[in-house]
Amino acid sequence: MLDDGLSHEEIAWRFRRSPGFVRRVTVLSGLQRKPRTGAAPHPLRPVERVVHKGLAQGLPTSEVASRLRRTPEWVERVDAFASHKLNQA
Repeated sequence: MLDDGLSHEEIAWRFRRSPGFVRRVTVLSGLQRKPRTGAAPHPLRPVERVVHKGLAQGLPTSEVASRLRRTPEWVERVDAFASHKLNQA
C-alpha cells in the first residue's frame, strides 16, 4: 500500500491501527531473517505425534483418548490424518 502512494496515516485508518503501528510493521517487514538451521520441521503437529506414537506402541484408542481427554472417534480421525500426512511426506 505504501508502494501505491498511501501514507502511513491512511493505511492506519483503513486497518484501524495507529500510524506508529504501521511504521513499526513497515520497518519489521524489511528486516532479513536468519535461515533456519537444524532439523527440518516435523510433518506432524505435536498432538498428531502423541496420538500416532501411542497407537503405534499398541495402546488402545480408548486409552489414548482418555489421556488426551478426547473421544476415541477423535483419536481415530487424528491418527488417520497423521498417517495420511506421513504417507504424503
